[in-house]
Amino acid sequence: MAWLETTKNGYYQIVFRFDGERYKKGLNTRDVRLADAQKLRVDENIQLVKRPTGYSPVGKPALGVVKQWYHPVEDKKSSTGDS
Repeated sequence: MAWLETTKNGYYQIVFRFDGERYKKGLNTRDVRLADAQKLRVDENIQLVKRPTGYSPVGKPALGVVKQWYHPVEDKKSSTGDS
């Protein structure tokens, strides 16, 4: 399931976890309606990729598609060394 976060300057970004990694992508909008619509599309794509058929809209392995479209990010907890 994806969620929305805002940057310091008010732009929205989508964040989600997939296959144990955290991903995010800037949406280049400050409009919550547009951001929410994009989030719904991401949720739908994640559900399609997770299906047993391994659906991939571009004919690549599911994890490859996710890594191509979104940017993996380190969790703040793991980067600071906190447990």
